[in-house]
Amino acid sequence: MRFLLDQNLSPALAKALNEDGHEAVHISEYGMEYEVDDNKILDRAAAERRILISRDSDFQSLLHQRQLRAPSIIHLPQKGAPHRPSAQLDLIRAQLPRLERSLHRGCHVTLSIGMNGRSATDLRGLPLHHPPALMAARRIGRR
Repeated sequence: MRFLLDQNLSPALAKALNEDGHEAVHISEYGMEYEVDDNKILDRAAAERRILISRDSDFQSLLHQRQLRAPSIIHLPQKGAPHRPSAQLDLIRAQLPRLERSLHRGCHVTLSIGMNGRSATDLRGLPLHHPPALMAARRIGRR
């Protein structure tokens, strides 16, 4: 699989994904490590047919606003997802086999660790039809 890692993730994660046989590039390899326009990062990932991996929740809003069908995004939230690259890699590795088809079709997926220590997944197909705030309210209502 082809990945683009956002600046809020370690280049070590990209290296580890490459060692696993994927094609991963960290945004710093493009000289975009200080890019503040998330639209440019989204466009780069889409143009190169890469799955964007980020800790930034803004990409979900941009996907909805622009009604994009690509790129797919793996979101590792600031709260609920591991901070160490090795633990992030373990979480991604554990979920990729069952997410691969959805990621190729186009989706936004949030990967996190629940209070019980198990991984949790929230997957939304693209384009996103509801604003992120409404989706969060629906998730809260389901609990």
